[in-house]
Amino acid sequence: MDELKTLLSRYASTDELAMNGVTVGGTKYMFLSATDRVVRGKKGTSGIHCIKTVQGESNEMTHQSQDNVSGGVSHQPSK
Repeated sequence: MDELKTLLSRYASTDELAMNGVTVGGTKYMFLSATDRVVRGKKGTSGIHCIKTVQGESNEMTHQSQDNVSGGVSHQPSK
């Protein structure tokens, strides 16, 4: 859950993503590019796309690697 909070807080800061990379599932990826919804990273011959969606009051992030391994996590912000 901490990885998700960290990544969500850095979506708007490409400088932080470039310096720190993107960590998902305990794996650190080299930051490639970002938009307001998508962050892309690379590790070796694999890559990852993290897609930010908003459903109600929760933030969700889905990711898919080049090896077609996908997953998703959600975070309900505290009020």
